[in-house]
Amino acid sequence: MSFLPPSSISSFLSFYTACRRCIARPLPVLRFASTAASHNAAQLPRPAFSGLGLSLGAIQGMQTAFPVIRDATDAQRQFIPAIMGGKNLLLKGPTGSGKSFGLVLALLSKYRPPEPKTRPKISTLLIVPHRDLAYQFLHWIERVVHAANPSQSIPSLVQVLVRGSSTPLSQQAAQLRDSPPHLLIGTPQAILDVIHEDPTCINLKGFSSVAVDEVDYLIDYVPSESTKFTKTKVELRMRKHPTPTKQLLDMIYAERITQAKQSLLQRVGSKIAPPDSLPQLVLCSATFRSGLRQQIFASKWLGRGQGELIKVKGEAIQNEPEQEDQDTVIGGRNVQHCALVVSETGDIRNIDGAVEAEGASSQEAAEEEPAVVTASSDSLPVNLPELPEEMLERFSMTASPFHPPVMEAIAAAFAVDVPGVAMLVLPASAPVQRAVYELRMLGVNAVGLDLLSNERGRSHLLRGSGAAVEDDPTLLVTTLATTRGLDLPDLSHVFILGVCTARKVDSYLHLAGRAGRFGRGGKVVSVLEERREVVNEEKRTWKDEPRQYSLMLKTLGLQATRHESFY
Repeated sequence: MSFLPPSSISSFLSFYTACRRCIARPLPVLRFASTAASHNAAQLPRPAFSGLGLSLGAIQGMQTAFPVIRDATDAQRQFIPAIMGGKNLLLKGPTGSGKSFGLVLALLSKYRPPEPKTRPKISTLLIVPHRDLAYQFLHWIERVVHAANPSQSIPSLVQVLVRGSSTPLSQQAAQLRDSPPHLLIGTPQAILDVIHEDPTCINLKGFSSVAVDEVDYLIDYVPSESTKFTKTKVELRMRKHPTPTKQLLDMIYAERITQAKQSLLQRVGSKIAPPDSLPQLVLCSATFRSGLRQQIFASKWLGRGQGELIKVKGEAIQNEPEQEDQDTVIGGRNVQHCALVVSETGDIRNIDGAVEAEGASSQEAAEEEPAVVTASSDSLPVNLPELPEEMLERFSMTASPFHPPVMEAIAAAFAVDVPGVAMLVLPASAPVQRAVYELRMLGVNAVGLDLLSNERGRSHLLRGSGAAVEDDPTLLVTTLATTRGLDLPDLSHVFILGVCTARKVDSYLHLAGRAGRFGRGGKVVSVLEERREVVNEEKRTWKDEPRQYSLMLKTLGLQATRHESFY
């Protein structure tokens, strides 16, 4: 049955609408770079991407397709020439620094037409953690290529290989066999499945470049700060169940791995390994812990002396020692980190220790009178798109897996604060569609994130127009696994349900990095349950999300900010 009685729903919808009327704070216009622009900047030439090694077609297509991009970021100026020069790279940079888009431009520019009378081959492989990120890259490439050359065949240049697509995996594999693209973007498990089904479909020996985005999520490693017991446990799991990405890289660089296993006495002529013809390897992530780097070098995918760590923080910092494990930079400017604690009775308050946002006056806030919310039929929000009848029937007859006051808190915070687009990130096992249903019942225009659909996220890819307040803002609902690497510049707010259970600090870094893209402001709101007792198999423990959150922020060196709409 429904988790709220009809009278409560009606009252909440009235409250929601009254809150919407209070929003009138436009956000600054998106700037892909951090350089200041004068009032006539649009008329000035933009030569910033020239000189980085990118092809003229990629630059012209990018500037036509994405006119909001006025300059290359500091990060892009550092790593694009290295990629174009064929270097093996471990690329670390803060979220929002343009790594993903710069990577796409570089890989697109590395395209070289095949020799006459030879069958085309896949020359570049880009491995991504989830389907939506693959389609984000495809969307960018389609726009750039069509802007530069409308007659260019996209499938001959780039194809996507993922599960969960509207096109069956077998059909995607058949297209690969019949017409190999120069750039293949895929999730590791889908690529492995196709190789196991037909080893001739993808020639692993024919790549000139291999890139892995969000590598810290795709490669297992032993955290350096773990206990001896934990390290042993993780090492055993890694040996028994290597990740699909590790399996792929082991297959691609098998020759280099075999060579590395030989003793120095078996190597001929020099202690330095001779150069090989194996593909360039580019590994990207916002976090590159020492444990991950040790695992990468131990795996021997990089030849001796062939790997270079480029850590991007606005200026070139290369091969820095271990202190970078304490480096926890979140991309974006003026990103606020709020935490709302929800009691069992539904009271919502700011977490203990939260401070006023910079520039806000606590005295002025105290003097403001609270808005009076009255329930009237003409104050209800605009009609939301209809949910499928089957969903309505199924969910209305089953108990909610979510704590009702928590969902009400998310809806309230969304109503009072979001001008256009926000994202709600659920725990990995949480049912996305059920959350969408619950939020719709509270009057929120919630949709499950799906970059194949314009209405569910695709229209916000690098659009960057989010300065206006929309009449009916959108809340994109997703999980941690499907948010990695996404660039949605219209996104002003990220709501996080609870505290991530695995790699809390790194997971929060990636989630918080979805807001405040490319120098814009934003807000990250964690919605936490009050400390409570949990009974599991006759064991009584305490679940204390506020304490976990506070410890995580302390590790990050961040201070929780008070959400001005709550106590």
